[in-house]
Amino acid sequence: MPPRKKTSIKSDKYIEIFPEIEEEILETYTLIIGEEEDFYLNKLPEFFKLLNIPSCFVADINQCIEYYYEFIRPNPELIFDATNAKHYTTLNCINAFTITGKIDKLDMIIDIIDIDKLIKNCNRLIKFRNEYAHIYDTWSMLVEASLSPNNNNDNNNNKDNDKSNDKSNDKSNENRQLSEKFILNYKLGIPELKTIKTSLQLDTDRKSSAALGDAFLIDMLSFPTTNERGQILNFDFNKPKFGLCVTIKDFAEVLGNLGELDVVK
Repeated sequence: MPPRKKTSIKSDKYIEIFPEIEEEILETYTLIIGEEEDFYLNKLPEFFKLLNIPSCFVADINQCIEYYYEFIRPNPELIFDATNAKHYTTLNCINAFTITGKIDKLDMIIDIIDIDKLIKNCNRLIKFRNEYAHIYDTWSMLVEASLSPNNNNDNNNNKDNDKSNDKSNDKSNENRQLSEKFILNYKLGIPELKTIKTSLQLDTDRKSSAALGDAFLIDMLSFPTTNERGQILNFDFNKPKFGLCVTIKDFAEVLGNLGELDVVK
């Protein structure tokens, strides 16, 4: 499925919380807190498991939770450093799910889940889960296209991932069978997106309105990074070291905003 040209057109239904989804979240919320009064952040990974959210969509969140409990909470003397990707991303993740408001100091964090924030965030994650097959198949097609034999880019974000693939490491092998892990961990940067344009013949006629320019590629890279309030959506604090790139979770955001996930199951 080639991406649409104008990414500024977003689906209103994508952020809409359907009754079926809200009910599932509340039922799972009740199940996980049991007789406890509050739902704490450290139980969120278990909550995701109960909802059967694929790990590729919550690994970033779980990573931040682990970092908070292992490195931030035990060291209240730490000073928040906005230039530290781990600090910045973890605090954004905490703010996205908990009752914690503006954080000036790390000891101001309250690790109690805010039910309204939980519903809003899990609404997206459940839609990703429901349409996982569609997201994965479309993403897999783009990964395959980016590995076109004509792609001579050796400076990409996937060298280590490529080595870990359990099949051939030769990108020129058209019959290569990519592992699921390889596909899920793949990152699309500008070079890969340019290769996709050529491989899928999206830019064969540069005078045509159907041709996709480099400006669109940049839009695709920035499109899924924040919500309507400017809050970040991908909490992988290792992502900045790869520069501008799209992961499968980012791509799910793209599909959601384009209306590809507007189905209740």
